[in-house]
This record gives sequence, structure tokens and C-alpha cells, in this order.
Amino acid sequence: MIQRIAPHVYHNEYTPQPPQAEDIVFIFRDREIYALQDPEAGVSFPQIRALPGGLTQALEAYAAQTLIFLFRLDDRSCYLLRTWEEAQLPAGYSFENTFYLRRMNPQLMCFAGMTALHLAVWYRDNRFCGRCGHPTALHHIERALSCTDPACTNIIYPRISPAVIVGVTWGDRILVTRYRDRPYRGMSLVAGFCEIGEEAEQTVAREVLEETGVHVDHIRYYATQPWGFDGNLLLGYYCEAVDPEVIRPDGEELAVAEWIPRSEINTDGSVMTLNSAPADETNVTSLTLTMILHFRDHPEDFASDRAR
Repeated sequence: MIQRIAPHVYHNEYTPQPPQAEDIVFIFRDREIYALQDPEAGVSFPQIRALPGGLTQALEAYAAQTLIFLFRLDDRSCYLLRTWEEAQLPAGYSFENTFYLRRMNPQLMCFAGMTALHLAVWYRDNRFCGRCGHPTALHHIERALSCTDPACTNIIYPRISPAVIVGVTWGDRILVTRYRDRPYRGMSLVAGFCEIGEEAEQTVAREVLEETGVHVDHIRYYATQPWGFDGNLLLGYYCEAVDPEVIRPDGEELAVAEWIPRSEINTDGSVMTLNSAPADETNVTSLTLTMILHFRDHPEDFASDRAR
């Protein structure tokens, strides 16, 4: 999955420090990221030294809190340029839809871009305090924003929304869905956000029933995935269908919901890999497709599932 970047290390500790010339700077325009795509090297992002004003411009922006420390990758720091003008952008790069990071190499940079997007959206949407309306400023100790009104003292932390990805099985079959009104038309699994007061396992049962009409049991955890494209933490679960014959897509969110035998799982047109090798669990970007491939390639993990 996209977050599996070993042997590289992602350091999410908030340890702000003035930028250095070789550090990375992320620049966004809505859902677009400023990047360079090389046929051999893959995707890359500007270094601080590439800014028109170089390190001098970066240090000035850092002091003004328009260049913000995000995280570290191995020994390099990554920054977000919050406000900019066209003349301040490094030459040779262009704005690309962040969705394309799901198809690019190297994996380290794709993960970094996704995570930077998550934080960039949070900074963008919290320029003002939601409690009193005053401007916010960077917290001096932790990754947070503080209200500038001394009478308010509101502190805002990055928000992560939990959502479930559900592999519903029926013997040697898995329930595959296709969205109705989304750009992505490949294979998916049942998914949905956890509601207030719900356990994740309750979300699994509710979402499957709402979207397909199927009741489930034997719910068990599989894996998680940070998904910065949408600010989510995805929780992967498998479960078994109790009444698989009643399947019916809801017609609103899903256009198709169908049982696919393990032997007929074909990910062409659905898999988004991080290299040109055949798709498997090691190189697909998303938890959804990892779970579909795990079901296909590891029948021994589902041997106890009820067969019809």
C-alpha cells in the first residue's frame, strides 16, 4: 500500500526548524500539487533551493509562517508553502491533480504528497477559529492552530475521519461494488464513515446492510491505511454474508454490487500500482485492492467461511 515506504522512515513528530536548501517544499492549488514527472525517476517536488529567491526567500516565508514545517522523510524536512504568487514558484514544474500520485513512483514521494495534502487542506480550512471567528496562528509547541483571541484560547488539531473498507465473503466469492456517480469506475468494496457513537464493527454491519441489503457476521479486522487524499483513516475488515441471495445495490451510492468468484477476480482497469509489475499485495496503492487481492491469493485465510 502507498504508506509502506520501508526502508525509508516517515517522522511525524512536530519538530519545526528553519528550512535548508535540500529540503522539500509542497505547493498546492486546490486539489492540484506542484510536481515534476520524469519518465525514469518518477514524480518529484521542488527543493527549497529551487525557489526563485532560494534559501533567502524560504527563510523569510518561514519567519512569516507562510512556509510551514510538515514532517521529515529520513533526514530531510518537508514544508508547505501556504501562500504564493506565480512569480514565486520554481520553474520546470506544473500543477497536477493529486489523484495521479496513486499511479506514480517513487512510492516514498507519492506517500509524502498524499500526507502533505492532508495537512494542507487542514491548514487551509482552519485559517479562522470556528468558535469565535478570529484568525488562527501556528501553535508554538505542537502541530496545532491556536486562536489569536486571548479570551478564546481555542486549539485546533488535525482532523482524521475513520472509515471502514469491508470485504464481504460468501464461500469462494467476494462482494464487489462499483460506484454510481464517482470518477473511479473500477472494482471497490463496501465502504463508509463511522458515525458518532458507533464501534467500527457496527459501522461494518450497517454499511453493508444499507448499501447491499445483506446481513453479515464473523466480522474481523484486517489492516488500516492512512488515506490523506480524503483525510481518512481506513479500517479494513472482512466478514461473512448471512443471507447473500438477497443482495441488492442501493441504487444511490452504488450502481453495481455482485458476487465474484475468487477464480474470476480480474483487476484490469481497477488496480493502481506503484510500478509496472503485475499487481499484487505489495504494489497496489489502496487498502481496497489489497484486500481484494488478499482474498484471491490466500484462500487458506478464508477456509472457515460458510459455503453455499
